[in-house]
Amino acid sequence: MKENARQAPAARDAGFIYAHGTTLYEYDRPFRFISWNVPNIHALEDNPERWEQAPTPREQEDALASVHQMLGRVIRTYTLSVGHKRHIEAPGKLSEELFRGLDCALAIAPKYNIRVIIPFIDQWDWHGGIKEFAAFRGKREIEFWTDPTIRQDFKNVIHQVIHRRNTATGVLYRDDPTILGWETGNELGGWDFNRDLSAWTLDVCAYIRSVDRNHLIIDGTLGTRNQHWAKEVLHSPYIDVLDNHYYSPRGTDDYANQAKADLKVAKKYNKALIIGEFGLAPPRVMEVMLDAVVNNVEIAGALIWSLRFHSEQGGFYTHTESDGYLSYHHPGFPEAEGFHRDEEMVMKMMRSYSAKIQCQNTSVIPPPAPPHLFPTCDTKLRWRGSAGACHYEMWRMDGDVNAQNGNWRLVADRVMDNVKYGSWMYEDRDLCRGGVYTYAVVAVSEGGKSPYSNTVVVRVPCGDC
Repeated sequence: MKENARQAPAARDAGFIYAHGTTLYEYDRPFRFISWNVPNIHALEDNPERWEQAPTPREQEDALASVHQMLGRVIRTYTLSVGHKRHIEAPGKLSEELFRGLDCALAIAPKYNIRVIIPFIDQWDWHGGIKEFAAFRGKREIEFWTDPTIRQDFKNVIHQVIHRRNTATGVLYRDDPTILGWETGNELGGWDFNRDLSAWTLDVCAYIRSVDRNHLIIDGTLGTRNQHWAKEVLHSPYIDVLDNHYYSPRGTDDYANQAKADLKVAKKYNKALIIGEFGLAPPRVMEVMLDAVVNNVEIAGALIWSLRFHSEQGGFYTHTESDGYLSYHHPGFPEAEGFHRDEEMVMKMMRSYSAKIQCQNTSVIPPPAPPHLFPTCDTKLRWRGSAGACHYEMWRMDGDVNAQNGNWRLVADRVMDNVKYGSWMYEDRDLCRGGVYTYAVVAVSEGGKSPYSNTVVVRVPCGDC
């Protein structure tokens, strides 16, 4: 193997995840994971008013704290978006605002012992992908793979990203062990695309290694059910990890059998294997696959699709997928608008398997941080929730808290915040016209209760009940 095709030996001692054959390592310990895709950690898509804007640091903290509480060690972002006011705005021009959002996520992740996989570009055009990138030069989508000018533009983007200095930490991305690896893209080639991408993949991966000898390189070509990766790619010394996505609607054991088939290929060519996305299936289908992942030690890990987090405005971001499936939300909630009927079961399953693959016990979720109660002009209350909280207690005192002449009493418990972002969560109907009341909220998790939130005064108009 060419020496410059491998990660630098010093990267191992500096805490970078590295590959030795089919196994990933953290220092001298095998590194395995069952964890989450968090596609919006660096750009929102579920709030039209903040479309393609970076989440706030509090939102990112909520997401990463949630993954940590579920014993996750890895998240995978979605790709860098392409187009006007997106990550890649034009050849040579990146959005400083959006990359500052990614900077912040990378700065928070080590607090929760989480590594981050970053795919460069998307096959699809949900947030701009290869079609939009080729259009920068007036080219067709198919020319993304072969046009030399487009290829150089893409390499220039890779160079800019890898050499970016994080504005929150001062560390170059190239030198940041928080990043687990660079993925060439998301589902490149597509589900039914028969074009040979091997020349593009080999060239791009060789370029990544020439400018970054610290991080893993993950092939983002979609390894379909019927045809695996090109042999030239499998032989490449520049590629450390293969990634496949499982969304087959077929029988109960299909995901598990696909994982076993992919592992055979990975072992034959001495590559590590991750299941970069799986889901949109009944829990039993995913459980059988997770058993296969845990029991086959040469599968490095698997990432379910997908986790959404608390909104700065209160409630959660929610996302609808195909076939009636929805995004998931920690720690799991009963069925509601935007919350799938299987969510509670899936969240418990994921936490359990994350513990199994790391040979850990399922630790208790810690007591939550206090929620933040928002001011209101009526009797409807909403708050910014706490990571890990399964429900909330509503406390009320007659009068203005500043008067200090009342007693607190519990007026509702087991109030949940499984609502769409910005929605109210609780309305107290036991109020008198013209009354003045003070409220506080306590978050409750399986690990205990939070301190009281801030207080909010509600003044009921004389004409209301």
